[in-house]
Amino acid sequence: MKYRLRSVVVAAALASSSLALPVVAHAVTSASQPAPVSLPETSSTEKPSRANIEITPRDGSAGVPLRDGVSVTVHDGQLTSVEMRSISVGKVISGRISPDGKNWRPDISLARGTEYSIKVVAKSHMDDGVVTGESNFRTVDA
Repeated sequence: MKYRLRSVVVAAALASSSLALPVVAHAVTSASQPAPVSLPETSSTEKPSRANIEITPRDGSAGVPLRDGVSVTVHDGQLTSVEMRSISVGKVISGRISPDGKNWRPDISLARGTEYSIKVVAKSHMDDGVVTGESNFRTVDA
């Protein structure tokens, strides 16, 4: 049986630094069959995940602060609309979506002891599909 020596160049990283040095590995194979070689997998293209809407406060919350207690954030997507209303009188609470489309906050402080509703619509980066979210909550009484 005839054998030959094959060289495979493999990149190895030093444990103590980010510097990569080439390392030569030798495999002895028969002339009729190549030696199996394990190479690092190539990085695959990751698909973005579906949009995830995060509304603060959570649905059913009570005692929400009048200022800085409300926010909307979307991950892996972009906000297309946010509507916040006082439930008792139906008054729309103004707010702004950030320039990058990831965040929303109300422009004003909220009223004490008032129930509010937030309805959110976002577009998913994954498939341009629509994702919705909703939260109803009550602010602090006193």
